[in-house]
Amino acid sequence: MEDRAQAMITELADHLEGMARSLRRFAEEDDPGPSAAAPETQPSSHQSPAAAQPFDQEEAVAKARGIHPLLGSHQELVIRKLAVAHPRGLSASQINENSSTLPNTYLTLDKLAEMRLVRRDDQVHPRRYFFGPCMLD
Repeated sequence: MEDRAQAMITELADHLEGMARSLRRFAEEDDPGPSAAAPETQPSSHQSPAAAQPFDQEEAVAKARGIHPLLGSHQELVIRKLAVAHPRGLSASQINENSSTLPNTYLTLDKLAEMRLVRRDDQVHPRRYFFGPCMLD
């Protein structure tokens, strides 16, 4: 029982560290949110012309699930929003307008980026998120 409790505490600590990283990034970002004039950022030049075509939400979710079958409901919502915004991308606050749950959105985006389903553009402010390489292949 002691080993199980220790494993649970370690797992909780890992999750809290991830949340802390997201909160720090959120505090630094100074994202004005969707009410501000968002730039119409174009996809980077390394994307193919086919990548600039609109995505159907259902097809995008199906493709993401094909890559990662255990896609969560929050991850699915992000994929849907990025499909509608493709190829412009969205800021985190445009993906989730509720500032009290925005840190969860950062965690979701980080996980999707690890899976290469989402790409983050740090060259613009506020940061924008686009479909990643796995979604554009």
